[in-house]
Amino acid sequence: MATVKHIDDLRGVGKLAVEATKAVTDLVEAMQGAIGGPPARLLSAPVYATIRGITSVVGGILDSALAQLAPLLGEGTASPERGAALAALNGVLGDYLAETRNPLAIEMRLARPEGAPAKSKIAVFVHGSAMSRRVWQARRDLGYTPVYLDYNSGLHVSTNGRAFDALLETLVAEWPVPVDEIAIVAHSMGGLLTRGACHYAEEAKHRWRDKLRTIIFL
Repeated sequence: MATVKHIDDLRGVGKLAVEATKAVTDLVEAMQGAIGGPPARLLSAPVYATIRGITSVVGGILDSALAQLAPLLGEGTASPERGAALAALNGVLGDYLAETRNPLAIEMRLARPEGAPAKSKIAVFVHGSAMSRRVWQARRDLGYTPVYLDYNSGLHVSTNGRAFDALLETLVAEWPVPVDEIAIVAHSMGGLLTRGACHYAEEAKHRWRDKLRTIIFL
């Protein structure tokens, strides 16, 4: 089972709260300036600057305090509920989370189920937007080793497609046994990622593309 650091979740939520406060401050300042004109902007600028400064200080104090608590909070098993919430959050704010280096941003990775033997045939399952690999249910062994893709579905398709291509190339290079065949099962946005990965693989003449025999779009 995958483990998560509770401190990262708290830091991520805290970072979002601080950034949301700053965004609301910017919005209110802009509205007041538009209504009141230059005099209002001139008089209110120091006030809003102070609010932003205090918010930044609070964010720094919070992050420092959480760092001290990290050893006490420890780690835990990633629950299905957390996975679903994180996937939905990334589907909506994924590009922003990645841009601000928020710990809640999902990093793309390929995962082989614990205990699944490495076979010469690999089936890669790619979920859709705002979903996670948990949407795939265990299936009967058809001679393939299942591998599941985790990714931030809020990022641009081309960004994810290029990263997916690189991961598949690494997968083939590091697989414990020679790979004879790859099949990809892609749902919704996962199909767009797969098309993008194929495009970049063909441009770079990556080896995994020659192993790809089947793509199933759902």
